[in-house]
Amino acid sequence: RKYRQLLKQKPPEEDSAMVDRVANLASVDWEEQEDGSKKKKKRAILDSKFHEAFTRLIKIAMRDWKSCFKLLGFTIALFTRTQITMKMSSLLGTVTRNMIERNKTAFQTSVAKLIVLALPASVVNSLLNYLASNIATDMSENLVSHLHKRYLTGITAYQVLRLSSQVSDVDQRITQDVEEWASSAVLIFQNLVKPGIDVILYSHALTTTVGLQ
Repeated sequence: RKYRQLLKQKPPEEDSAMVDRVANLASVDWEEQEDGSKKKKKRAILDSKFHEAFTRLIKIAMRDWKSCFKLLGFTIALFTRTQITMKMSSLLGTVTRNMIERNKTAFQTSVAKLIVLALPASVVNSLLNYLASNIATDMSENLVSHLHKRYLTGITAYQVLRLSSQVSDVDQRITQDVEEWASSAVLIFQNLVKPGIDVILYSHALTTTVGLQ
């Protein structure tokens, strides 16, 4: 609770205030590390404050139109992959039926279609991985640039270095941790959007096949 209250504080305008805030956060971290008792880690609380903070970070990370355009392309790629998956599932069913019926010509045709469809499927999967990595990189760069602009101006960085005995891995806090957050944000978007696309497309296919009941 003390840690969350410190995070709610507004960004300091003076360097001395910034140093004090970093020292307070570091003391909370050291108190938790020096506690020898084994306690179960508390889970993150998904309340309105969390959503508000997450929304602010997203606005900073997605502040340029290029990132938004890439995110749109990522959504289209997810939509395309679901369509390809549905088509491949249909072809696999056709191949199985032809095997049972011992229809050699239809079986060979279905296998050929399946092989041809595997090429765009691999391209789409590679495109999804590329876009996810690219979007995460853009978000990380925007956040790091924002942190440098607001917190690492003047002599604040040198004053923070004097607290190295209390604040460990200062560079990691504004580089690697931000990078991990950006990757997690892209993964959250994918896990939220992909099931919705699947439900819509599969429901449409099912409705087309059996009709509305």
